[in-house]
Amino acid sequence: MSLDASDVSALADTLTKWEYAEYFFAGLVTLACLGEFVAEFTDWFTKGIEERKKRLGKRSTLVLVGALAFELICLVKTNSLSGKLIVSINEQSQGAVDKSKKANEASTPSVIVAANSLGRVLDKLLRIDRKPGEFNTWAKLRDDKKFSPWNWYHPYLQESSRLPQTLYDSRYSDGFHSRRETRQTKT
Repeated sequence: MSLDASDVSALADTLTKWEYAEYFFAGLVTLACLGEFVAEFTDWFTKGIEERKKRLGKRSTLVLVGALAFELICLVKTNSLSGKLIVSINEQSQGAVDKSKKANEASTPSVIVAANSLGRVLDKLLRIDRKPGEFNTWAKLRDDKKFSPWNWYHPYLQESSRLPQTLYDSRYSDGFHSRRETRQTKT
């Protein structure tokens, strides 16, 4: 029951009209109750004549019963239209959520590949530069797992679709430490 924009707009307009009718009949119920109060407890509009009081009371009761019946009809119709509108909006929002999930899943591998490549490039640049301050900062970030793009993993990707490790990473699987230790032992 997917509705397009014009159907939703027409449904909302119809709902508004039924709500106004419901408010109108609620007002009539209030007036009828006021008429019954006047007929039973005051001499307003009747000048204290019992026959006028009975007539006002009967008419007020008839208006009250009729207004309550029509208000109930309007209430049922309003609830029905509101339900249709809510279902349509839920369907549209679910479609948007599904599309965004598909777009996110399609872009995730590309983001991971780019991040892994960036991490490898930064890793190699720092090894070439051999600036101890930068090297130690990068190693600390990597070791704290706050930034280790070559190990980024998306939970929705299956284990078989993880990105392959390069030969360079497999030789120095613990990153800088093996290379640095090798360099320090030679000096």
